[in-house]
Amino acid sequence: MEGLSKRKKNNVFYFYNVPLISIRQDLRALSAQLGGKDFLLGDKVCLADITLFAFTSLVHILPEDTKSIYKPFLLKEAPNLVEHNARMIKKYWPDFKDVKYKNA
Repeated sequence: MEGLSKRKKNNVFYFYNVPLISIRQDLRALSAQLGGKDFLLGDKVCLADITLFAFTSLVHILPEDTKSIYKPFLLKEAPNLVEHNARMIKKYWPDFKDVKYKNA
């Protein structure tokens, strides 16, 4: 199965018709904004944290053997976003470990 992040046009990868390079830039910007803080705007969760959680949750629910451009990028280049995701799980969704990716 080819994932959406595998679509290629003019030698550029796309994810939902957005160039992957743009997504990487956005994730780098969010990583810089988060820095060493617990949440994007400091010590309290905001709507942007919840949105970021939704996007980074794939790191935890995709099976290890899933071929993805997205997961290795986060693990290597934005580990603080992965840590943010883990904080959100621990604080708000302790049963998240029961969520499984279902390939429809």
